Amino acid sequence: MKNIGQVVTERLNALRKLTANPDDSDAMNEAYAAQQKVCQYLLFNCRVVTPALNSRLASLTVGWRSNSRCGE
Repeated sequence: MKNIGQVVTERLNALRKLTANPDDSDAMNEAYAAQQKVCQYLLFNCRVVTPALNSRLASLTVGWRSNSRCGE
């Protein structure tokens, strides 16, 4: 995996594309993939993923996948 800074940058770039064009399916996929990488990083690098943290991570997901949870 890339370092977390690169992954967050990928996610922000994808979200900027979505801001410019909310119907950009490539940007949606990029944002979702980057968010999954963030979740993966947190799951492997945090000692405990509490329900509150999992809820917060879920709130960071994009659009139609906003109900997804890290690790599910």
